[in-house]
Formats: sequence, structure tokens, C-alpha cells
Amino acid sequence: MTLLHASAKFLRYRTRLCPDSAFDRNVKYLGRYRLACNASATHVAVARTGSLALTTGMRSNLQVAHHVHDCTVADSVTAVPGISNVVVALRLPLARIVSGFQRRTGNHDQKGDDADSMNKEKASNRLFYKLFGANQDVNEYLDALRLPSHPKHADALRAVYGPARQSYMLPVCEFYLKGYASAFGCNAEGTATSDAAEPGYPPPPNVHFICTQSLAEDFNNVVRELHLHNEMQAHADKHSSSSNSNAAALGGGKDVDAKLVPSAENKAWVEKMYAGDIRLYNKHCVR
Repeated sequence: MTLLHASAKFLRYRTRLCPDSAFDRNVKYLGRYRLACNASATHVAVARTGSLALTTGMRSNLQVAHHVHDCTVADSVTAVPGISNVVVALRLPLARIVSGFQRRTGNHDQKGDDADSMNKEKASNRLFYKLFGANQDVNEYLDALRLPSHPKHADALRAVYGPARQSYMLPVCEFYLKGYASAFGCNAEGTATSDAAEPGYPPPPNVHFICTQSLAEDFNNVVRELHLHNEMQAHADKHSSSSNSNAAALGGGKDVDAKLVPSAENKAWVEKMYAGDIRLYNKHCVR
């Protein structure tokens, strides 16, 4: 199976996971919750973009909060009628990938460690660690995905693309904004070409893009815009927004492990695969 076919199948499968998730199982409860608290906003939990801090921030403001990586913007507005605002966090795709790789390969053998328990709970995570945990070299991982001739290529596809696999590989444009990509500037021009949803999708909500490098500041701007009350403390999410993975994605630096710095070939490949996400990031987060 080629990477293109695997990733396309990955996205198709993941779009069916939200209705079976904790988010959707609680739709009736969330509907009552929304009405009781007059909630008008929710968010999508993009993995490795400060999603836990965002969930906590939304919950503290009595908005509809969840931490399900498989729920999209369209899911968010259809699951709980009356929601008109959705917060979406953005991060450089390469930084998300480096962060996710660190998460899956770090501290696997330390008993009781959070990363260890996360790795052991899914067969795909155990396979991922078996493939890449020994060397902890992000280029071995990206080479295995990118090159069909790589000896670990087939196993890497199985560990990454498929049911309940690596959520940090899900693209924002093709997955989380599916049905609205043209309305939010995911296209080659980087500008919105339509203010309408694609056929079969509800009208687009107000999407508030925030950025991990200024997560608290951006979230608090949304809090004030929506007349909410509880602001997020700075550095509320130290793990996902770590300077280490960000620096590695940008080419390394002092105290950055060289094994976490993607090669020029892998950097170019990721930028091609996530071109829409990078356009969105540049539009909203490069200041």
C-alpha cells in the first residue's frame, strides 16, 4: 500500500470515529448542558497543539469541552445544536510530528510514566515503539513513511495510518476542516474562495484560530470576544507546545537533540503533504 492510499484510507476511517466517541455519546447531556449554561462555543482537539489546555480552558468557561481527537469542526456544530463558535488551535505540522514522535518513543520502559501507559494501551503504539523507540530518531520514522523501499515502510504504515492510530498525523485542512477548507483558506491561493460549506455540510460556524506559540494570549482574546470570563494562564500547556520540538522542527538549536531534527528531504516532504496546514498557519500565526 502506498503512503497516499494509506493516508486517504486513514482520513476516511477517522471521519467515522467521532459518532462512536465519548464526545458523541454525551450529545444529549451536552445539549442540556449547553442550554443550561448558555454555551455557544466548542473546539476541536487537534493532537499536539495544546489540546488538553484548550479543553480545560473551554470547560472552565462552561463551554462544550471534549478531548476527542477524532471530532471535526462539522461534528462539533452538528453534535450539539446551537453551537456557533469553534476554536481551532494551529501549530507547524513538522513541530506536531516531532512532538508526537517524542510522545510515542519517550520513557516507554519507566513504570507508571504517562507516556508509558499511553504507549501500552494500543497495539499500534506498541508497534510504533518497537519500530522506532530504540533509536528515537525522527528521520528513521519519516524515512520509513516516505520511502517505499525502506525496510520498515509497511510496518510504519500499519503503526501510523488506520483505526485509532497516530492522531498527531491528522491534517487540519483535510480532516478537521473537511467541508469548509475553501472557506478558511486551505487552497493553493491561501485565501477563502467561498463563505459557504461544501455540499452535504452544515453552514460554517465562526472559527477562531489560535496558535500554540501564543496559546494563552490567543485563547484569552477569544474569551473576551465571546464575553466569557475565565482566562487561560500563560504556559498552561508546557508539554505540547514545548520549545524543544518547535526548535527541532525549525532546524535545531542549542540543547536540541540532533535525532529530533528532520532532514531537508523529510522537511520538504512534510511541507508538501501538509501544504494546506502550513498556509493556514502562516496566515494566522506568523506575525
